[in-house]
Amino acid sequence: MKSEVEMINRLYELAEQFNEYANRGKWLNAKRCYDYAVTLTVELEIDDEIKCKLFGNRAYVDREEDVVDGLFSEEKVIKVLGEYIKVEEERLQEERIRKKYIMECRKELRKK
Repeated sequence: MKSEVEMINRLYELAEQFNEYANRGKWLNAKRCYDYAVTLTVELEIDDEIKCKLFGNRAYVDREEDVVDGLFSEEKVIKVLGEYIKVEEERLQEERIRKKYIMECRKELRKK
């Protein structure tokens, strides 16, 4: 099992990868990095200071001027999630079209 230091370093690597993928428009890969980092942070009960460095402190402050953005910038995370949803909706629409086409082909075959 990895040490705590190795796991924390892995979280920072995930933030770097997230930003690289997001900058290249690789929405699914960026989302996976973000999701994995969130999961690890929760499962490992990572210290609040490191969570703040990774994800910022918006959830923990009352005043807007006290907000600090993290390595997973809030703006970029929102963009990645929005773009991922668009891509996923397009993929699902294409899948529906393929299924409809296959069903129509099956009907035609049964008629013959």
